[in-house]
Amino acid sequence: MSYKTLPPTLSGSPDYSLLPEHMRDGLERYYWDGIPPGGFMTSVLANELYQACARADTINRNRLIDIVNFMVWHMPAHCWGSPKTVAEWIMIGGEHGRLNQKGERAEDSRDTS
Repeated sequence: MSYKTLPPTLSGSPDYSLLPEHMRDGLERYYWDGIPPGGFMTSVLANELYQACARADTINRNRLIDIVNFMVWHMPAHCWGSPKTVAEWIMIGGEHGRLNQKGERAEDSRDTS
């Protein structure tokens, strides 16, 4: 799967090196399809620091600042930041669901081969 699939932001293409490799697919599925990424990342997305720290494995605990920087600089604000925002994003089915509600099509570049 290609890791250049989030839309460009003011800071340019997403810098997936900020994320531990084992977290990348889950975050991509969350963004595009609203699939919950697991307890730790859901806590990060919901801006619940205590829960994120309690649920983090060793790698994620050591990379938490990088993960948060990825969120701030590369994730659109309308899909994270509070438990309510995350629940709504999951309920609508991510970016694909949001665009379907608006009658638009997503232009993602996921490698499906």
